[in-house]
This record gives sequence, C-alpha cells and structure tokens, in this order.
Amino acid sequence: METGLYQGNIIAILISWIFGFIGVFANLYVIYFSTTRYWSKNNGQIKLNKVHNFFIANLAIADFFGSSYLLIIASADQYYAVHYSKIYACFSNTSCQNLTNIWVQTWTCSFSRVLANIATFLPALITLLIAFDRYTMLVLPHNAKYHLDMKSAKFHVFISWIFALSVTVISNIQSDRLYEPDNFRLFTNVCFFSTLTDAVFRVFAIIAFSTMILVYLTTMGLYTAIILHIRRCRNQINTLFLTRGNFQRRAETRLCIITGILAITNLMSWLPALLVFITTAIKVPFILSKTGYHFSIIAYLLLFVNSCMNPVSYTILTLKTGKSCDCLSYCSNHGFKCVRLKPRN
Repeated sequence: METGLYQGNIIAILISWIFGFIGVFANLYVIYFSTTRYWSKNNGQIKLNKVHNFFIANLAIADFFGSSYLLIIASADQYYAVHYSKIYACFSNTSCQNLTNIWVQTWTCSFSRVLANIATFLPALITLLIAFDRYTMLVLPHNAKYHLDMKSAKFHVFISWIFALSVTVISNIQSDRLYEPDNFRLFTNVCFFSTLTDAVFRVFAIIAFSTMILVYLTTMGLYTAIILHIRRCRNQINTLFLTRGNFQRRAETRLCIITGILAITNLMSWLPALLVFITTAIKVPFILSKTGYHFSIIAYLLLFVNSCMNPVSYTILTLKTGKSCDCLSYCSNHGFKCVRLKPRN
C-alpha cells in the first residue's frame, strides 16, 4: 500500500533506515574519538595533530546532522504509515482535497529541514579543508607557510559554518513561504517544500551542485597529488632503504584504496541528484512519470549517504596514515629525507 511519507517507496525507506542508523552511531564514535585525541597531550608521542582532529570532529558533527535527518524521516514515515495510513495514501488515490499534511506542520519537520540543509553544504567544505591539510603536511612538510595552525583552522571552519547556516536560513525562509498544508508530494513529505519553478530554489540548487562538484574535483586532485608524491619518493629509494620503500608502497596502496572509496561514494552521492535536477529542468518524460517521481526522492536521499560513509572512510584513513606522521618520508631536490614532524597546537 502506497502510504506513509515515502508512499511505499521501499528503496527510500531502506536508504533512510540503514544509512541513518549506521551514520548516527558511526559519527558519534568519530566525534568521541577525535575530540579525545584533540584534548590528549600525546604523552611524548607524535600522534595526529590537533588541526586534523579538529577538522574530523567538525566533519563528524555535520555528518551526524545528515544521518539524523535520515533517521528522523524514516521514523516519521513509519509512524504516519501506521497511525495515519488513510491520510497519507491520498496522493496515490488522488484524494487529498480537504486533507492536511499534519507532519509538515510539526517542529520536527522544520528541525529536520535545518539538519538537511547544513548537511548538504558543510561536509563538502570540511572535506576540502582536510584534503588540503593532508596535502600540505605530507607533500610540503618544509613549507610551514602553507600549513594550517589552530587559529587558521578555526577561522576556515567558522567561515564554512557561517556559509552553511546562511544558506540554511534563506532556504528555510523560502520553504515556509511556499508551504501548502494540503500538499502530499514526496518532497514535501521529506520537509522540502520548494520546486524548480521557484527562482530561489534554482539558485539554491545551483550553489549546492557547484559547491559539490568543485570540492569533489579539488579534493580528488589533492589526494591524487599525495599518491603521486609518495610514488615519486619511493622510486628514488635504493636497495639500502628497502624497508622504507615497503612502507611507502603500503602507504601508497592504502591512500589509493581510500581515495577510490571517497571518489566513488562522493560521486554516487551527488551525481543522481544532479541528473534529476537537469532532467527535471528540461522536462525529460521519464522523470515526469511515476517511476521517475519515485527515483527523484531516492536521488535526493543519496545526498546524505556520505553522512554515513564519511566517518567510516576518514576513520580508516586517519588510523592508517597517522603513523606516517612520526617519520614522514619527504622527497626533495637533494634526495630522500626522513623528517620528524611535531604536532601543531
């Protein structure tokens, strides 16, 4: 029966429950892990620096918002499918006249929209900061002027939060203006009231996709540069440094795997939504059909899948590459060097 907020869309329901549930607990773990290491004194050992842990903690908080959004919508879908099944079956029966979408009137829906908007922009910006920080520390360890200290890191994260919150406020104001109590569309049920006919939403969507694509390409470029740097250094090592060469090879392999995971998950997160946005704008028949209608909500929900995948990927990346900060292999014009890096305050 096509009832509930998702109108019986099984794939949308599974995405929300699975990625929402895993994402909430994974991000809580990362928040605890990164904040604990941020405040630790390291006991004389070179561990992950405070700047990196600060970035990871903020990324986990932003991703926690996205995972919480999925879990809230999934829970609401279950609740209204059970207790208000007749009301939320009206869209498929084309009998929504004189009915009110009581879910979108709740504070929970409004709060969910805030979480969703923040989670759309903020993680992308922070992942870029993380990639830049890793690049400068691993590829440019001697060029301190490019390194981010805590003061500059806090400034960049603050600007990222301000940007995400500003877009969120504008989006929410516009959504409230377009609110229709008798609207039972899928996008309305997930607390997203705007449509492509609204100029503000078009600008919002263009900013969102432009940010995602630019950050995606830049982040992948930085990690690719790190991998190429490690490979170039490894090729300069002779047989006297075989152990170090093996370490470099393992580091290169790990970075390749994690970069590949990040590339695929990020691409699969925003690409379907971008395709839906474009095909809807040019009115492709498929996207206007019932199947396309349900595919659109799936593509939208995939935007938040990274809220689950980011903590897993970056935790693995953190644990596997953290040891390399003890003795960083640095390749200069004068040959191969081993440089000990001190944690930044």
